[in-house]
Amino acid sequence: MTFATELQKAAGLEATGMARQIEPIPNEPYRGGFTDVGDVNYITPTMGITVPTIPQGIPVQTWMATASHGTSIGVKAAITASKILALTGVDLLTDAELRKQAKADFDQRTEGFTYESPIPGTIKEPSGLPDDMRSFGTRSQLKETILKGGGDDSFGPHPQGHSHSH
Repeated sequence: MTFATELQKAAGLEATGMARQIEPIPNEPYRGGFTDVGDVNYITPTMGITVPTIPQGIPVQTWMATASHGTSIGVKAAITASKILALTGVDLLTDAELRKQAKADFDQRTEGFTYESPIPGTIKEPSGLPDDMRSFGTRSQLKETILKGGGDDSFGPHPQGHSHSH
């Protein structure tokens, strides 16, 4: 708490330290952010949690946040998140009703939606994969296939007959 309040003072914030309470689970997400879940949540139920890793009010992309992650603040948060994820996994593996509820919620939220990958069909594996690990030709062949697909590599709609030079 001492380190947290010192960081807040350095940032010109009120020295409140770390969050001390557990927030109730919301019915809907209310915080923005990015995860590595990506398109997975369009094809199967997913969930997420947030665990404080920085003092209250400290912006994420700052030296103060980075400094917090390397202290007991970050370690405690990582351990807490790991325990929550592991115990949730146990619940999902042992509770058929929970799985049924998660699937029903997912089906309701995605009703009428069909997932389509934004990755073109010509990309069958990661483009940066070394040739000796590829199953669908070499990287050079992939590049050639993509270039043969042609088209304009700039963004946005273009009126007919207008050329673009960069």
